[in-house]
Amino acid sequence: MSTEGKFYVENSSNVSITGSVTYHDRPESRINFTNLKPGESTPKKSFSSGAGTKDSWYYDYSQGNNIRKGDKDCAFYDKDQAGPVVISIGDNSFKVSPDISGSCVKDF
Repeated sequence: MSTEGKFYVENSSNVSITGSVTYHDRPESRINFTNLKPGESTPKKSFSSGAGTKDSWYYDYSQGNNIRKGDKDCAFYDKDQAGPVVISIGDNSFKVSPDISGSCVKDF
């Protein structure tokens, strides 16, 4: 059984960001953004997840003089109940919300 969901990226930092966020390293579930200004968000993108599994989010973006590349695993959450998943990129963090069970924040 799989769960359908949507996600988007929001810039919660003080500088513009350029790069991408991908769900489970699937090209069809990638959001690319260029010069996303503080306070701005990308359009929503769909993704499909296996029920009861952890979700892996891959990030690759530049933020000022910093280049951030890696992944963050998050515990399963019910995407249908929780609404869209927000990938919030802060000055020193990468956060996946909502995080119903466990921490979904990567601090730099």
